[in-house]
Amino acid sequence: MAGRDPAALQGCRAGIVSRVLAVGVDFAVVGLLWVGCLATVWVVGVLVTGDLREFPSPEGRVSAVGTGVIVLAYLSYWWATTGSTVGGQLLGLRVVTDGGSRLPFARALARAAICLFLGPVVLLWAAVSRRNAGLHDLVLRTSVVHAWGHPPAAPRAPRHG
Repeated sequence: MAGRDPAALQGCRAGIVSRVLAVGVDFAVVGLLWVGCLATVWVVGVLVTGDLREFPSPEGRVSAVGTGVIVLAYLSYWWATTGSTVGGQLLGLRVVTDGGSRLPFARALARAAICLFLGPVVLLWAAVSRRNAGLHDLVLRTSVVHAWGHPPAAPRAPRHG
């Protein structure tokens, strides 16, 4: 892949490495959003009570639910509006339907829920799939493609040459 012209990859399905890197960035973004939520709760508490108490440290279940809500909102919003999360934007990736169009919100939410509840298992299938598709892509008929600038017409296999 080294030395390959990025323009030649435009519209091609993304491989496992770029997808995992994008997920890593998104994982960090979700973590920052969760810390931002906790900081907001702390600041509001300080403003209301005037008490500079400890920074909130919710129990495990509260953290899991709060983070889960952020994951669902973050992924479904970006996939339905631009097709690309922060990690996807940094790596030039976009989620589209197999026909190449933007995901409807319901399909973006379903994709986010599958990612949240089944975790990396669904993505790892892309490592062995002939079309670089995770299990969630197969179920929902979506593709992750290289897309710098405008979305491609439809996903395609990379040209080898």
